[in-house]
Amino acid sequence: MKKYSKYLLLLVLAAFLIIAAACGQEEEQDASGDNDAGGDAETEETEDTDETEEAASELDGELVVYSARNEQFVQALLDKFSEETGIEVSALHEAEPLQLQEEAGNVQADVFISNDLGALEYLNQEGLLEASNPENVESIDSQYRAENNEWVAISARARGFIYNKDMVSEDEVPSSMEDLFDAEWADVENGYAITRGGNGGMIGNVSALRYEWGDERTAEWIESIQENAAGIFEGHGDIRRAVGAGEHAFGLVNNYYYHQQLEEPTDNNVGFVYPDQEEGRWEPLRTQLV
Repeated sequence: MKKYSKYLLLLVLAAFLIIAAACGQEEEQDASGDNDAGGDAETEETEDTDETEEAASELDGELVVYSARNEQFVQALLDKFSEETGIEVSALHEAEPLQLQEEAGNVQADVFISNDLGALEYLNQEGLLEASNPENVESIDSQYRAENNEWVAISARARGFIYNKDMVSEDEVPSSMEDLFDAEWADVENGYAITRGGNGGMIGNVSALRYEWGDERTAEWIESIQENAAGIFEGHGDIRRAVGAGEHAFGLVNNYYYHQQLEEPTDNNVGFVYPDQEEGRWEPLRTQLV
């Protein structure tokens, strides 16, 4: 891996750490009512910034980034990287993971930003990712990194059910992924919606279920939702809009699509259920994330 591609990961990790530190300070202030600990945090942040700037001064060249994410979610970070380092970034947005496989032996990307952990581990098993040891990587729990840091998780998302409050109440929405085995959910008013099988979020969902349940039970779950869902859409944006408009009672989406629907000028009377929560954590988690 090129030295400056390691620096890009360092920049991303630093941004993550700053956000995490800010959240931690807010929680401390809420609990104690003061901010006496802020001085040490500011000193450490300054030292980290100095080290980052020193590393950046040693870099030159061009960085090639493949990103499976939409441009609006990634380009600002790449622009910040270029601004701080002077390194030009050539970015291919909405790149498919299999593009790296097609380029095997002559992969053009220095960094691949994915939106699916399953795809990253597949590429890793195919020998298409390199080991790395960037600074601060130990701040991310080992379960969210490959064994030799061939991939590193830098963000997380949750899956759940967006629902139309004019059609169903929260108690009438599934509270578990396992609930969708039951054909009764096909009888809810206007039914429920899912994305097509090739959607990245759905692939990640299925990968997680395979890990938890095994292949046989997961295959049965897929058959159930294919048979019982009233609508199968191309993307989650289509689902949130359909649920908001009352075309379906609820739909399976990533959590941030719920927040996007709340911002719509109309059709925004929606709620969200985070499924499979541990006992005693339902209300705090919902309050914190929604």
